[in-house]
Amino acid sequence: MEGVMREAAELLKSRIKEGKVICEFTGDCYICYLKKGSDWFIVAISHGKSLYAKIVPYGKFPIIENCEGVLVAPNGLFAFGENEEKLVEEILKKLEIIKK
Repeated sequence: MEGVMREAAELLKSRIKEGKVICEFTGDCYICYLKKGSDWFIVAISHGKSLYAKIVPYGKFPIIENCEGVLVAPNGLFAFGENEEKLVEEILKKLEIIKK
């Protein structure tokens, strides 16, 4: 499943035209640091029965910057997808919701 997570991270990078995305594999998930406009987010991409991600605004609360820390953060939104394309579409929708 690492390959699927990597593909989702690469697709996310290609979809953020105005901003910056830096991703790294931590052994459990891909952690992506994403800048969109003047806002920073952490996106943790992982898998279980399906692909999922948690999107958390960076800097709102102290966050342990690993998979578990992002997943248990009290703020942020989850996104789910049956494939990489659908997951990235959901991540982009959630980013817009969090920015508001």
